[in-house]
Amino acid sequence: MVQIPGICTNNPETVVAAHSNQLRHGKGGGLKAHDCFIAWACYSCHSELDQGKMRYEQKCDYWQAGFERTMLQMFLQGIVKVS
Repeated sequence: MVQIPGICTNNPETVVAAHSNQLRHGKGGGLKAHDCFIAWACYSCHSELDQGKMRYEQKCDYWQAGFERTMLQMFLQGIVKVS
């Protein structure tokens, strides 16, 4: 769902939960963001978000778009429900 152009493999077998790397989501000081702040990402996109050379703002933008697509899919698949 992160889908970084030129990086993404679109391989469903390598999809992992990419936690937010943003302080506002709880990241910092050796702590991961809360598990509710994840975006489904292929291994390559996840690596780019964590260790890649693109600007922090770009990483945040790609993660945010992936997060929104992930939440929509989780809702459509019944993983997340609104009561």
